[in-house]
Amino acid sequence: FLEALGGIEKGPYRQGSGRAELAEYVLDPANPLTARVFVNRIWAKLFGKGIVATVDNFGLLGDRPSHPDLLDTLARDFITDGYSIKKTIRKLLLTDAYQRSSQASAEAQSKDPSNRLLQHMPVKRLEAEAIRDSILSLSGQLRNEMYGPSVNVFYTHDTGSTKGDRPKGPLDGKGRRSVYLEIRRNATNPFLEVFDFPIPASTRGERDMTNVPAQSLAMLNSPFVIQQCEHWAANIVKLPGADRVPHLFRAAFRRAPTAAEIAQTNLLADEIASEHKVSRDDAKVWRDVAQSILNLKEFIYIQ
Repeated sequence: FLEALGGIEKGPYRQGSGRAELAEYVLDPANPLTARVFVNRIWAKLFGKGIVATVDNFGLLGDRPSHPDLLDTLARDFITDGYSIKKTIRKLLLTDAYQRSSQASAEAQSKDPSNRLLQHMPVKRLEAEAIRDSILSLSGQLRNEMYGPSVNVFYTHDTGSTKGDRPKGPLDGKGRRSVYLEIRRNATNPFLEVFDFPIPASTRGERDMTNVPAQSLAMLNSPFVIQQCEHWAANIVKLPGADRVPHLFRAAFRRAPTAAEIAQTNLLADEIASEHKVSRDDAKVWRDVAQSILNLKEFIYIQ
């Protein structure tokens, strides 16, 4: 066995290949490493950064835990709860720390600019799959049924680059949630990739969360985004004129627009109609307005 993990006294495996013994040791309540690593990854997923910031490295070169006693408590509770991920997530979601505002106090900005002490909830960006699924939901094209085979990859070119690749899938993935999209090492979804979907050729303990120009360009130029905005616009033009802008804001941001936002959005619609030389009731106008709504930071960032 690895001496760094089990010490010299562990000795060699004695039962067959040793895989069963290894599994038993990994889940042994006396082994603190497994539970600590797991709850730290859950914490990182919910709070944006782990109690140990280097989720892949608990060794000498990794970061020290910001709250070591908390990490131990969560690990102990995780074991007591039968390694239940759901119970751990529920426990963390109900905490005061998770439910705090994202507004930092002046004192916190001065004393703890990195927010390691969690005075406020960090602003978080939606992951790639959630962004895609949210766009499908807004357009009315999201299919909520569960299970079934994966949807073939949509290639930006006509066929796969490797002999034996399955036929090209549809641009919208048949409207299915991103979890049902096929993942191939040699052909990834270009829209998901620009929003930091991990490259499947290697393992990643934690995703990157970048804010780069390519993401704005994708929201402006992606054929998938344009297609879904066309579907959304087809529904918007069925509404009375005064209801269209409030619908856009409530659907995308779960809030009503301010008077200034209504005026600005209506002005934008008038300018687009003039540019296209069409009526303000034309779906082309509201396709472009809908796409401008998706390009606001409020759509992909959670406060």
